[in-house]
Amino acid sequence: MNTIERVLVVGYGYAGRRFTAALDHLRKVGLPVEIAGFCDLDASRVPADGVLYTDIRAALAELSPTVVCVTVNEAAHAAVFAELRSYRRALVLAEKPLAADVGEAERAADSLRHHAFSMNLVERFSPIVRECAEWLRDAGPFDVVRVESFWGKHRISDPRPTIGVLSELIHPLDLMRHLFGPGEIEVVASAGVRSDFSVAAGERLEAVDVLAMQNGRTPFIVHSSFAWPARMRRVTAVVRSAAAGLFCLELTFDTPHWDCDRLVVSSVSETGWLSEVHTKSVDRADLPADIRGVGKVSAFIEASLRAWWAQEPGHDLADLDSSLNLQRILGQIELATTTSPASVGYRGSP
Repeated sequence: MNTIERVLVVGYGYAGRRFTAALDHLRKVGLPVEIAGFCDLDASRVPADGVLYTDIRAALAELSPTVVCVTVNEAAHAAVFAELRSYRRALVLAEKPLAADVGEAERAADSLRHHAFSMNLVERFSPIVRECAEWLRDAGPFDVVRVESFWGKHRISDPRPTIGVLSELIHPLDLMRHLFGPGEIEVVASAGVRSDFSVAAGERLEAVDVLAMQNGRTPFIVHSSFAWPARMRRVTAVVRSAAAGLFCLELTFDTPHWDCDRLVVSSVSETGWLSEVHTKSVDRADLPADIRGVGKVSAFIEASLRAWWAQEPGHDLADLDSSLNLQRILGQIELATTTSPASVGYRGSP
């Protein structure tokens, strides 16, 4: 690959800085990429040596990027994608979810159809997810009995805009489908709490408990919260083998630090006793120092670039159709959610 990919980073907040660190690492290890410039409304946030634009149309016209990283808040995705409708074919990498709601996501998909597209469902790129998939393949076949997840973090008084906790719930929902089958999902019930946890967004859905069924027979249970005192990201599943019986799979992510992940597979005896049969752990020390905390982001970007160069779908990448499908499931959850009679007020009034 001789051509150097010219990257435009749109949005230099938290996600934009993570993408930038990952791109710098990939350049240092020899991938033909360079950051051509940044587009952000707040010039003070952009690196002093960076080429800055505050208007995306001008950035596209003058920089001619071949890769566009959309790392603005999800509420601003639609406006960025609309500007890409008439731009020549490029590789578009976007933070999750695709848009603020289903209607915006469908319009965004129309704007992006002629581009190569990957959404950053970052936990797919954990080594423990790959290890889990390989164990299921090699030790199986299995029937999936149930899947459950808790996915929470502390966002009370967070100044960043947000659509609410559904933007977080997309991670476990995607992992559950990615590892345990992409079958038809029916949302059976959902209950949640609305609050003013976000300083910038007003009242939003803060926490939710969801029961869904996959293919009418496998329960998917998801708990997600933006009011949890610490980051907690876990997916568990029970699977059954006709030959070997029951197994419990536990995947824990980003604990105690970003990219510190652990897989534990245990057999379940007839009396319920758990015995570990397979483990995999990833620690900060396993990553180069310059990408500790953004190792999975780096893996996502590299996989997306290699699929772009090969002009073929990437195995672990969330393409436009799968991203839109996830947004539709989030829409079903939002419509099905019964909220508490009173909202929670953290600043004196609900």
